[in-house]
Amino acid sequence: MHTANVPERLRRQGRPVDPHFHPTERLFLRVAQANLAADGILLPAAIRFPDFSVNREKYSEPHDVILFDPTAGIACFKVEDIPSDLSSEHGPCHQFLVEHVPEDDNYAHSEVRTYRGGERPSRVKSKTMKTRFRNALFSKIKILKEPLG
Repeated sequence: MHTANVPERLRRQGRPVDPHFHPTERLFLRVAQANLAADGILLPAAIRFPDFSVNREKYSEPHDVILFDPTAGIACFKVEDIPSDLSSEHGPCHQFLVEHVPEDDNYAHSEVRTYRGGERPSRVKSKTMKTRFRNALFSKIKILKEPLG
């Protein structure tokens, strides 16, 4: 990020990690034009897997996620919308958590992370699990601002 353009509310300035998320806290996600169908509907592929970055509402405003890419769109969902766990017929159960991972120029930065057996996998081989996670979250996501295209 370009430090000079970062609002004070986003600067970490020694603030500690805040692991407490209220279930109704909104999480903001940057959306590229390529993540929208021709009719303006968000494509499930917009949800990265196994992990993806968001900004948490407690420490940011929706437009903060597009601070340095004003052509991008903004989507949001609530913490409670993230499925807590999903199991597959032939594989292990996967857990999903949102974790506060502040950066120096973005205290609101957080990640939705995937765990399997208590560990974060570098990748998940199961396309079924990826699809199930995306579908579970997809219907809860709201577009706040469409990308400029």
